[in-house]
Amino acid sequence: MPTKQRAKLWQLKTIKPGNILPHISENVRIELILAMPVAKITAVENMAIDDAVDILQDLPDKIVEKVFNLVAIDLILQ
Repeated sequence: MPTKQRAKLWQLKTIKPGNILPHISENVRIELILAMPVAKITAVENMAIDDAVDILQDLPDKIVEKVFNLVAIDLILQ
């Protein structure tokens, strides 16, 4: 799928990153994740652990730290 079409599709509110990210190529996954708001990246907390680890290890450390912080805050508020 062309990049522009993929970006438009990714912005739909019905898209659930946790269901899609584990099943797309690494390059596309990184491109989409870097375009996402960090809060949406916390979808990893609903993934299988091995899928979440695969995705997080591809991200820059700064983003991984933000994701961990958001997930930790979410767990505290539950």
